[in-house]
Amino acid sequence: MEYTERISNQSILGIVQRVCNYVDPRLMDHGLRVSYLVWNMLAPLGTYTDEELRDICFISIIHDIGAYKTEEISRMLDFETDTIWGHSIYGYLFIKYFFPLRDKASSVMIHHVPWNELEQQDGIDDQMKEIVSVLFLADRIDVSMEVEHCTWEESLRTIRAEAGTRFSPKAAALADNLNLTFPLMTAIAKDDRYHHALADIPLTQTQITDYLKMIIFSIDFRSRHTVTHTVTTTSISYELACLAGLDETMRDKIVCGALLHDVGKIGIPVEILEFPGRLSPQAMAIMRTHVDITDRIFDGEIEETVRRIALRHHEKMNGTGYPLGLKGGT
Repeated sequence: MEYTERISNQSILGIVQRVCNYVDPRLMDHGLRVSYLVWNMLAPLGTYTDEELRDICFISIIHDIGAYKTEEISRMLDFETDTIWGHSIYGYLFIKYFFPLRDKASSVMIHHVPWNELEQQDGIDDQMKEIVSVLFLADRIDVSMEVEHCTWEESLRTIRAEAGTRFSPKAAALADNLNLTFPLMTAIAKDDRYHHALADIPLTQTQITDYLKMIIFSIDFRSRHTVTHTVTTTSISYELACLAGLDETMRDKIVCGALLHDVGKIGIPVEILEFPGRLSPQAMAIMRTHVDITDRIFDGEIEETVRRIALRHHEKMNGTGYPLGLKGGT
């Protein structure tokens, strides 16, 4: 099943950001700052196409997505950490099988490998080593400043001291030439050049579908039942639309709405999503908020009919559904 409605790059990024923030906003903000640092280091080189830079920025934004599957979210943001492989491996597997930029999955697997080890790896080409070394350094800069509360000057001193061992000499030199304003989240919001780099080359329709499916699969990272449910619901919805004699345009909108209808479950605790029996009234009240979360995630980003289809899937003809209690004919 394909998502057929047009969505801009910025809307895709906005949706991804909101989805990730419902799991843990620390990682999404961290990913945005790392992406911004990576772009500022690589763009001046002039050796990457605009499309390559866009894709590198996208992968940098979600480079820690594997932490959603582990208990590493708090520990991994330490400047010195031994708990790197769990989220790195899960992130690699997620991107390898569920992300549109599968060819860059290895960069996530090894994004915590120090330069003196990465340099010795024969099976990795020079460009990938450059991307990984810059991603690693950008990650460490952000942790140094945001978690350790070091100044930019203090962070630079650490980078210079460890250039050639922990950090690539080239990456360290690129960091030394950065001209940044802080805090980075404010700089990101104001930097039109960065936003143009992400938005100027439109995603193809296949890429749009892949990104939206990635969001659905990210819920499966939390609950193995959700994706099976979404795929089944989408297929049945399409068949029912055909049987009802709806035209192709409406069938497509129904497919798109069905694909996205449960995205808000990303914000529901796993113990509720996977509870084996009937939910208590209190837990059911929490479960029902997934519709409101879906609305907030897609607000202003997707076509209105598709949004309404996604949001009305728990309404009932007799008015006993939720969240609005709509009745047939209203």
